[in-house]
Amino acid sequence: MIYKKLIILSIIGTLLAIGSIYFLKQNTYAVTASGWKAGAIIDDSLFMDKDSMSVTQIQSFLNSKVGTGSNGIPGQCDTNGTRASELGGGTRAQYGSVNNNPAPFTCLKDFWEVPKTIPGPAIPDNNYGGKPIPSGARSAAQLIWDAAQKYNISPNVLLVKLGTESAGPLTSDDWPFLRQYTYAMGAHCPDVWDEAQQRWVAKCDPDYSGFSIQISEAASLLRWYLDSMTQSWWPYRKPYQINSIKWNIPASCGAANVFIENKATAALYTYTPYQPNQAALNNMYGLGDGCSAYGNRNFWRTYSDWFGPTTAINGSITISKGLSIDKSSVIVGDTVTATYEVSNSAGYDIDAGVLGVCARLNGANYDFGSKGQNIILANGKIVVSYTKQINQAGELTIYTCAYLAQAGGWISNTYPYNINSLQKTTTIQVQDNPLVTTGVALSPANPIAGQTVTATFTVTNASSNPIDIGSLFIATRDPNGNNSDFPTDPNVTVPANSTYTYSKSRILTIAGGYSFYIADYRNNMWYRSYPKSSTDTILRQGTIQVQDNPLVTTGVALSPANPIAGQTVTATFTVTNASSNPIDIGSLFIATRDPNGNNSDFPTDPNVTVPANSTYTYSKSRILTIAGGYSFYIADYRNATWDLSYPKSSSGSILRKGTFQVQDNPLITTSVATNPTNPIAGQTVTATFTITNASSNPIDIGALIIAARDPSGRNVDFPMTENVTIAANYTYTYSKSRILAVAGNYTLFVSRFKDGAWNSNYLKVAVGINKSITVQVQQQ
Repeated sequence: MIYKKLIILSIIGTLLAIGSIYFLKQNTYAVTASGWKAGAIIDDSLFMDKDSMSVTQIQSFLNSKVGTGSNGIPGQCDTNGTRASELGGGTRAQYGSVNNNPAPFTCLKDFWEVPKTIPGPAIPDNNYGGKPIPSGARSAAQLIWDAAQKYNISPNVLLVKLGTESAGPLTSDDWPFLRQYTYAMGAHCPDVWDEAQQRWVAKCDPDYSGFSIQISEAASLLRWYLDSMTQSWWPYRKPYQINSIKWNIPASCGAANVFIENKATAALYTYTPYQPNQAALNNMYGLGDGCSAYGNRNFWRTYSDWFGPTTAINGSITISKGLSIDKSSVIVGDTVTATYEVSNSAGYDIDAGVLGVCARLNGANYDFGSKGQNIILANGKIVVSYTKQINQAGELTIYTCAYLAQAGGWISNTYPYNINSLQKTTTIQVQDNPLVTTGVALSPANPIAGQTVTATFTVTNASSNPIDIGSLFIATRDPNGNNSDFPTDPNVTVPANSTYTYSKSRILTIAGGYSFYIADYRNNMWYRSYPKSSTDTILRQGTIQVQDNPLVTTGVALSPANPIAGQTVTATFTVTNASSNPIDIGSLFIATRDPNGNNSDFPTDPNVTVPANSTYTYSKSRILTIAGGYSFYIADYRNATWDLSYPKSSSGSILRKGTFQVQDNPLITTSVATNPTNPIAGQTVTATFTITNASSNPIDIGALIIAARDPSGRNVDFPMTENVTIAANYTYTYSKSRILAVAGNYTLFVSRFKDGAWNSNYLKVAVGINKSITVQVQQQ
């Protein structure tokens, strides 16, 4: 039976003529024998560049290669095998049917397989032949990329190995058979001598059958070669020394010494342990002679055709120690040092160009530094290290960076070359610092108007460097919305690993609700959120209630409590200043209105200043001359304004306004009486009564008489006592006599003459007392 593209998978990479024909059709960067360098097939930097292609780019590459075979129809897969078979037998579908692989065919660009991660004889589930894509399957492009990432081998290299090791090759075959996928990379397929066929054939381990494990194992083998070849026990090709490399398997073909200049070349010679002879090189896209081997020639040729030169600019300049920073965590204010090492594996000095440490903080440029003309001696190394103080929180990405003019400028992503998958970038979260660690506290916590209030909070700098945080204060707005800020602490610098305490005082003069918040001024900008708080519970803004002060603490008291007209009355109340500062409260008095509504104010105490933490007592006296109901209230005069509600009261029970009753005075305290009680006509009669002045002041009541009217209504008054002044707290007795000559009823009553007028109603009487009587005078 004839098989399509006989699968001769060999570590030596011997290509069938049919395979060579396919390669002949697709070269875009033709190479010649003069370009071949046996000791440096490809630079390490290109061989181990795992990021040389993305999954999308690999997929695009596979798409572009399908159909570039003998029919030359790019990008098309002859899925149904309708085209003529290059191998005879009618159409491709017909050929496949005869050779146990009927259409439809599935090209590599469309191939999906469930990754085989554990060796075993089963072929992994896949979508070959028009089957649905199995659950968990990954595309060929994804499988290639996954292997490249896992083993730090360039996807370019894996694609080239696939193109040189697979039958077809798979990379460009537009009607591949399923068995072409089975041992696509020749991994675990050693060459053995077949006596029956009298030739070397590949003896493949069925446990490693399947496209996914072939790709993975090929990358794994290359990585193992690279990591092991400098060990003393390594039995295969070694870099940096002379190695004897055969031309082909037969001993008669001989060998030649090669100084292998790098690890990548040594790995290729380990994977395919033969070098092309001159015949193979002279017919670069064809066959040589019987001793020609093609694996490494075809790798070099194909890589060059597909991806360009196999040498990189400054290809020996690689990262030998990955990027590291000197802190496991970073806070604002910390000084961070980033370091990496760059080596030159060449036997001569090289200017590595500009090398530095670059960074982005929250997406903005935050580079640490760089320097040009970094001369690295032959087989030498240099340490690149830069330090920067971090002054802003957020996401900080630090990475190695380089500028190489001959490569077109900044090529940080690829240069210095990272052949050992060392760390080139790191991202850290810079924590806020400094932080408000204790929130705003007021002392006293419940201030009163006029009191000195101290506001404090603390800011901690946890970094090892001092931090300038600008000017700090507590912004405050009074009940009317006016600025009442606490003093500013200008140009605050918090020392390293230290705590700064803001502590400032001011007098809050107005009672009511105040708002406050921590404020910072720096870089010509105001901030309410800087410094940030160490926890969400930190009090950085809020409100406070300033209590009224001074306060009336004892209400109005009168002494005596029940005054009488003409008596000296003392009015008192107290005002307490609980603040630590004296307070000018203006002029105080007790405004009073007499029964007729006239002003009867108690005296004013002008320009009252209550000392700090003291109580002031208003105590003033006056004589209230008119009996009746009086009203009163505490009054204050300041700033050219009368204020009846200032100072406020300490509680609702404080008496600050009210009424009181002034009793009549003087009073007739004994009734009018005659002696004898029952007089006879012509007899001398004595009339008496008493008047009491209960006040503390003498009272001038003018002239007093007992007015009398005889039975005919004629005036028969008793004698007048002129200019009567009754001493304070004294009782005056009126006692006068006269003859009542006519018999009959007489009317007697008390009367006063003052200021040119008689007034019989002036003198009031005590309870039960009569100030007028009727006397019956008898006939003789």
